[in-house]
Amino acid sequence: MTKKYELLPIEVSVVGFLCSLCWFTYSFLDNNNTKIMIPNGLGILFSIIQIITWIYYYTLAQKNSPQLQQFLEPGSSDSEKNAEKI
Repeated sequence: MTKKYELLPIEVSVVGFLCSLCWFTYSFLDNNNTKIMIPNGLGILFSIIQIITWIYYYTLAQKNSPQLQQFLEPGSSDSEKNAEKI
């Protein structure tokens, strides 16, 4: 199973959330129109799950990235490497 956050575009999830939120609000103002409220309420829920999943895998990828690990290692700063060469 692939766990790459790049495969789940965050823009689609956010726009889906906003669209469902708009229609859910409309159905709430339209005397609780359940034919619009139920599918868009589910759309809000699933969009939130997608956004949370994206954030989780994005932070996981950032923690495991080689560039970040190299930067966080003690004694790996560029100034110390240049000082060692001299």
